[in-house]
Amino acid sequence: MSDSLIVGLILFHISFFGVLTNWTVLLFLPKVGSFNKSFGYLTWNQAFGDALQSTTVFTLVVPMVFFDLEILKSNSNYISLTMLLGYDISVWSSEMWMFLYHVSNQCVNFSFYAIFCKYITIIFIVVLIDVFVICKARLMYQKSRTDATSRQMNSKEICFLVQTCLQGVLFSIELICYFIISPTVENTWVRFFMTTFAFSTIHACDGAISIACNSDFRAYLYRSSMRKVRPNDSKYNSRVEGLRSTVSVSKY
Repeated sequence: MSDSLIVGLILFHISFFGVLTNWTVLLFLPKVGSFNKSFGYLTWNQAFGDALQSTTVFTLVVPMVFFDLEILKSNSNYISLTMLLGYDISVWSSEMWMFLYHVSNQCVNFSFYAIFCKYITIIFIVVLIDVFVICKARLMYQKSRTDATSRQMNSKEICFLVQTCLQGVLFSIELICYFIISPTVENTWVRFFMTTFAFSTIHACDGAISIACNSDFRAYLYRSSMRKVRPNDSKYNSRVEGLRSTVSVSKY
């Protein structure tokens, strides 16, 4: 099996997982009662961006790698622009299996300061704001609500904080791998895992983290799946009653 096929298979599984988890959050989260809060809208907005990125990799990047499509390679700058919404303008490198800037000092400086430093700063600020808001909300609920309600809100706040921190830490790791570690390595496979693999995996995992940290959302998904698996109540009850009548007649 060629290296390109292996890369394609890896990206296929990662992007499919991202499409599944992020579109699940995107489509079903608004139906959850606790969605109508600021954090619900933030989670939905993030899932939208992650779903766009994962879907683009699944529908465009994977076929480009699998089938070595020259038309997609020559227009890979538009693919990266779709994935990153103007975040940068890069092209696909078949030698390194990653979206790459045109090599120049200006592009290297832009990628480091305008992307890496900017997003690390944003992550740090977001985490600080989240911690401050949660601490303030806990004080307010402790004064105005009952103990049972406070415990419930505290549990949701902790899950919210865990979700925010996990997503922020993973994104920070991806940025460090992409901009700090990958330029120092020569091995193509290591560079692939430090860049394209890390980038796609982090966006794919965002949806899974949102599902794992939201108990109301998990309960909704479970109830929805059980409704589809469980037969219609009226038909089911009539069959049960008929079976019971048959058993009773046979006894007598």
